[in-house]
Amino acid sequence: MKLLKSIKLENINIKCKPRIVGVDAHWDRLTDFNYHFSSSKVYGVVSKPGNGAWALSYLLAGRVKQDSGYVFANKGSMLIQAQLKQSSCYVGDIIYRRNRFGMKYYPTVRQLLEEDPKMKEEAIRSVVEELELSTSRMDRPLHQISNERWNATVAIGLAQGKSIFCFPYLNNDWKEQLSVRLETCGKVLRRNQSIMIIPSDSDSFISDVMDEMIVLEDQ
Repeated sequence: MKLLKSIKLENINIKCKPRIVGVDAHWDRLTDFNYHFSSSKVYGVVSKPGNGAWALSYLLAGRVKQDSGYVFANKGSMLIQAQLKQSSCYVGDIIYRRNRFGMKYYPTVRQLLEEDPKMKEEAIRSVVEELELSTSRMDRPLHQISNERWNATVAIGLAQGKSIFCFPYLNNDWKEQLSVRLETCGKVLRRNQSIMIIPSDSDSFISDVMDEMIVLEDQ
């Protein structure tokens, strides 16, 4: 998987209802959006619910296809949804797999870190330490490690060679729970030349984390 050093969006229009466990879903719309994202940066995307911040993150996570517009990578090659999903980590998502009978099961954090890694074992250990993952929770699935799942999914994404790390829509209710975790994730992702996207209803608790702020006005 080739590291994405930049992403360029042109004339993006999308309406969708992003979802993730633990965060209230809402319909979101992004209209005529253009932007150029670069690696080693944390982007705060601020809008009221429904005005596009979560839709943008969901799009870059490869979870939905734009209604119109274009997504380009690095030197101008066009990206489709499947390529975005392959290159992106939807942070905090509960990851599951299916066995040969089609039954759903939930791998542990350790199993996911070891699943087709693109990093050397020593580098993965270093990321795990930097993201402060508890050794006592490494053998549990993501839905059983509370708010540590945010850091854990970042570690898993890095181990699997992901370039873009997209959070769900975070309002001020998450401030006390995630402000320190966001800072930790931001430091690690910058060091690993990744792009980090944080959609929110306010810059009040992400201002110390982000390098650039995108404000989406009422539509």
